[in-house]
Order: sequence, then structure tokens, then C-alpha cells
Amino acid sequence: VKGEDDASEVGDEPRLLAIRSQCDVVIDPVRARGAAYLSDELHCDLIICDDGLQHYALHRDVEIVVMDDRKVGSGYLLPMGPLREGQ
Repeated sequence: VKGEDDASEVGDEPRLLAIRSQCDVVIDPVRARGAAYLSDELHCDLIICDDGLQHYALHRDVEIVVMDDRKVGSGYLLPMGPLREGQ
């Protein structure tokens, strides 16, 4: 994603991230493939993946979870609550 890309094609959030961060931004539904592209082709040393914890094929050295004071929401799994997996 480049800053000059049309948001209707790449999405407004990825475009804004590319503009504000001045970093490489890749959109790929297969997170491991997108990460491989960033690592192998663009030679990135650090990859931050939004919503990547549930993608088990995505290799990671460190996992960081950012939560606000709501903690884990209602405590229910989808579709009733915001959690995606059991604890």
C-alpha cells in the first residue's frame, strides 16, 4: 500500500497507516504470505500485524496484546461476545 493509492482499492485504514507511518504496509488475507513478502522481498526486520494472533501459521517471536480497561469484553465467545477463542 502506498500513500497515493486509492482508498477504495486498498482501504482507508491501510492507506492512512502507510501515510502516517512512512512504513511498508501489506494487505494479504493469508497473513503468513504477507509477512513472508515483507521479510523476504522488502527486508523488514519488524512486522506488526493487526489482528494476527488468531493466525497460527504466522510465525512470531513475540506477541504483544494491547487491551483497554474493558479487559475481555462480555466474556462470551462469538457470536455473542467479542472474544474469538476460548481462554
